[in-house]
Amino acid sequence: MKFTCDRKDLLKTIANAEPITGSKSNFTILANILIETHVEDSALFIKSTNQESSMIAKIPGKIVDPGSITIIQSKLLDIIRQLPGDEIAIEVDENNLVSVKSMDKKRNANAKIIGLPSKDFPKIEAFSEEQESITIDKLTLARMIKKVIFAVSNDNSKYTLNGVFFECQEKSLKMVAIDGRRMAMIENECPEHKHKTFSAIIPHPFLSQLQKILITEGPVTFYFFDNKLHFKLDNMEFSTSVLGGNFPDYNMFVPQTHEFILNANTSDLTEAVNLASVLIDSESNKLVWKINNNTLNISAQNSNYGESKEDIFISYEGAEHNIGINYKLLIEILREIETTDIEFKFNNSVSPILVKEKNRNEYFFILMPMKLDN
Repeated sequence: MKFTCDRKDLLKTIANAEPITGSKSNFTILANILIETHVEDSALFIKSTNQESSMIAKIPGKIVDPGSITIIQSKLLDIIRQLPGDEIAIEVDENNLVSVKSMDKKRNANAKIIGLPSKDFPKIEAFSEEQESITIDKLTLARMIKKVIFAVSNDNSKYTLNGVFFECQEKSLKMVAIDGRRMAMIENECPEHKHKTFSAIIPHPFLSQLQKILITEGPVTFYFFDNKLHFKLDNMEFSTSVLGGNFPDYNMFVPQTHEFILNANTSDLTEAVNLASVLIDSESNKLVWKINNNTLNISAQNSNYGESKEDIFISYEGAEHNIGINYKLLIEILREIETTDIEFKFNNSVSPILVKEKNRNEYFFILMPMKLDN
């Protein structure tokens, strides 16, 4: 096998495979990527899999001699990073020795790495154009993932909460994440919706990597089939197995009525919370909110260092309340608020708090209060 291609294209594609090949595996060849070239294509195909997730990418190239080889991803990535020039030539001999050479005429830079034959590499199912699918803008999907992924549980004993719940109904896509102390939910319309209704739990690591790739405008198409979610965008295809088990009925966590509504300036609240965090107790991360008329007093206390208190103006009518709030959970929510004003709805000091942007219902969060000392 012999071909040449753009160094940056190859570098970017192999780097995208890193989260897949870098995962733990008992099979040595799964640490490799598969490179295939065909006579009829002016391109090379790069594939990676860990049996749970997979990637297929196509990049332009000049194919001199078609063939296939698997190469350890981490070593090939490091070699290409260090090689100079804009173009790379790769050649494989009959003993599976892979020569990687820069085409820069100013430097005679090359490296050789031992490959493994492609016959032992697992078969990866390509994206099917015949499946009923959903198409959404890449930046829209990235934004949806960002709004909920921070609320995924990292407790391995809560297996079904270790991912984001995808729910497709008619012409909308909904994502939900729950970790037991909070919930994040976002919904978006999908005009190009040709998929039957489905729901699935997508693993956190896969979505985290997908989010990093969704950095430009353009369509991303996906479908659910045979307990896998398949994505296609630009010159890449991804698939992942979904998590087994049943996701909790998230509607149970959403209060249907709210007796009290508190509106605050997002920036003022964020600054006050950040100040309190300096002297917060690092074990509990507890803030105390004292709500009285149009004033919210935010305080934190640390027996070793001292305490902080700050009053901010709010819009509020109702009874006085003292509420315990987890600083870390709140600040992660505040980072996702895009509007000037933020709204909190609750029934009492121990009831779930619904947090949302004022006058917008696209997404919201549920935050459980903390118990206060008497």
